[in-house]
Amino acid sequence: MLAKIRGVFAQNAFLKNVTMLVGGTVFGQGLLTLISPILTRFYTPGEFGIFGTYSALLGIILVLATLHYEYAVPLPEDDDEALSIVVLAFGISVVVSALTLAIFLLFGDQIAALLSPSETSLVSTSADASAEGLSIRPFLWLVPVGMFAYSVYNILSYWAIRKEAFGRLSQTSIVQSVGSASVQLGLGVPAVKLWLAASLGPLSLIVGPLGLLLGHITSKAAGIGNLARLTLPALQKANLSWASIRKAAVIHKNFPLYNTWSALLYSVSLELPVILLASLYGNIVVGLFAFANRILRLPMILVGEAIRKVFFSTAVKARREGTLQEESSRIFTQLVKLGLPILLVVGIAAPELFATVFSAQWREAGRYAQLLIPWLLFNFLSAPLSALPYIFEKQKYELFFQAILAAGQAACLILGSQYGDSFLAIGLYGVYGAICFLGYTFWNMYLGGNSVAQTLSLILREMPTALFMAIPVIITKFISMPNQDLWVFIVAALTLLVLLALNVDRFRDQMRQS
Repeated sequence: MLAKIRGVFAQNAFLKNVTMLVGGTVFGQGLLTLISPILTRFYTPGEFGIFGTYSALLGIILVLATLHYEYAVPLPEDDDEALSIVVLAFGISVVVSALTLAIFLLFGDQIAALLSPSETSLVSTSADASAEGLSIRPFLWLVPVGMFAYSVYNILSYWAIRKEAFGRLSQTSIVQSVGSASVQLGLGVPAVKLWLAASLGPLSLIVGPLGLLLGHITSKAAGIGNLARLTLPALQKANLSWASIRKAAVIHKNFPLYNTWSALLYSVSLELPVILLASLYGNIVVGLFAFANRILRLPMILVGEAIRKVFFSTAVKARREGTLQEESSRIFTQLVKLGLPILLVVGIAAPELFATVFSAQWREAGRYAQLLIPWLLFNFLSAPLSALPYIFEKQKYELFFQAILAAGQAACLILGSQYGDSFLAIGLYGVYGAICFLGYTFWNMYLGGNSVAQTLSLILREMPTALFMAIPVIITKFISMPNQDLWVFIVAALTLLVLLALNVDRFRDQMRQS
């Protein structure tokens, strides 16, 4: 039996590679999911708000760290050209990170003033001082540090993708998650936070969210060494020169000219709610929203990102062999079967799930989650196929889409904020994002050889199943009973387990047919 399973994987390289990446990501994200109920009891919504603002700044600025040259690493036929791109991207990362650090050191006060409704003094003589109104100012220097760690890891990971070292990428996911969880838990223990606060004296307020931020940086920095051991020997043997690096920069100039700005617009549209909510409502609202967004995006990180990396590696070959239509359709079908029913169930039961798992103070985060479900669903479905515009060199159209997305979502947030209602602002943001990403999904599938009608039929085909699976949760939610939150949680959890089991069976059937 074991030999037969190995034979199936050997014959289907795509499934093997996805399984390796998903395996490491499942462990990593599973660990982070398991510790989340502990983190929400170690850290307050206000402290998560500081973490959310930091993550938003990092998410926006990170796009500029390498000008997206790392995405070109898997493309050249010649390894020397690919390694020239690696060196180029690393050099850009060093320069951009240094400039960012200088800007934050020089203009930190002005940046912090824009990101909070009021400045909060860092001087405190009370060990029990609340971090709800704490400024982002003392943590700004960590943004360029995190940016450099993330960009180096991304560069090395795309060299690993080029060499199809998916097992090594899976290993780094595990190391990163263990390191991040250890730091966030270790520095979040109440006794540790009290000791650090007493040691820091007037700077005691920065202790609150510090563990979350340092753990976030660790989540990428911990994987650099493992990937460097794959890349450095190749660099030592490569025939590189300034001329070859300049030539590679010119050949792949579309990445900084189009992809960077497209990704920047997307990142702005993704992180803009946090920035605006921080300036309008403060850290508590930001913390609730950012945490809801983080939990909901786990499926996209868990499955979508792993499949995207493998699809990026195989789509070029599929296009040459004339099988891209079948490959893109098959992947999209599996994502619809997985994402649609699961996110529907989570969306219906979100307030009860958040209140039961993370404590009652996070119920409002569940309400934010409900508003984000449609947008995250189509974001999840389109993420793996987003490699196709790169392959077909459609960066100009990608840039146009991201411009429409960013401008429209910014308008939705500003419109909602005029009424002083964060839920209205996030609701408009989510609906507009869902519409845009539905169109983006159609376009990506069209590039892969699938018509709009074919793509829509793949989605509609799964709707009855998704609605049927959600019926028990709907009934439990709207029937008044004692301990209703707990019962909704139990029914939703059982439904999600059934859905996961069904998708495992589908995966096994797909392996047998391959």
